[in-house]
Amino acid sequence: MKGLGSLAAKYNVPIQSHLDENLDEIAWVKQLHPDQPDYTSVYDVNGLLTNRTIMAHVVHPTDAELQLLKQRGAGISHCPNSNFSLRSGIAKVRQMLSEGQKIGLGTDVAGGYGTSILNTIRTGYFAAIARSSDHPDDKYLKLAEIFYLATLGGADVLGMKNTLGNFVVGKQFDALIVDPLARGSPIDLFSHDDVKTIFEQFINNGDDRNIIQVFVDGKSIHRI
Repeated sequence: MKGLGSLAAKYNVPIQSHLDENLDEIAWVKQLHPDQPDYTSVYDVNGLLTNRTIMAHVVHPTDAELQLLKQRGAGISHCPNSNFSLRSGIAKVRQMLSEGQKIGLGTDVAGGYGTSILNTIRTGYFAAIARSSDHPDDKYLKLAEIFYLATLGGADVLGMKNTLGNFVVGKQFDALIVDPLARGSPIDLFSHDDVKTIFEQFINNGDDRNIIQVFVDGKSIHRI
């Protein structure tokens, strides 16, 4: 691990791993590294916790670990599909956002069941609702907040929030052109629907049939 930390520092490359995914894993790491106070510190002492580090899951962190992650500027990739599929638990995303952690959404197809970011947004939304049921002080997330995790939050985790993630002038233009009335669309529109409602309908019910054009860095790479 120290060797990996040295390589990351020498070449200034991103570091990606898992952290606090499930309780058995945490106990195992404690057995392997009894000299360290927690799982996060194992990465830190080996030079693997930096502002270019992306840690997946972080379902069961202590407050001290969250403080260390923020202090080092490390990012968190919240993977609700995987966490549900593997019965790992539900991450305390509300607390992380409130504390100003760098956090975005991850699909983690190895542990989850699909690569769709729309599916991950939906699962993340209901994960937050489920957590708030058992933790009343952990208020569930609004759809806009989950959408933030899928866009600018993810860009922040990757160290690219000044380059992409939203439509601020001067940033890379990555965009989807969505047609809620596209052929075969699963969305039902009504006369009283406004832009916000239509957006919510796409997030909750839409799929690739509604995506008629895709732009990456200002270039159209797909069009129906």
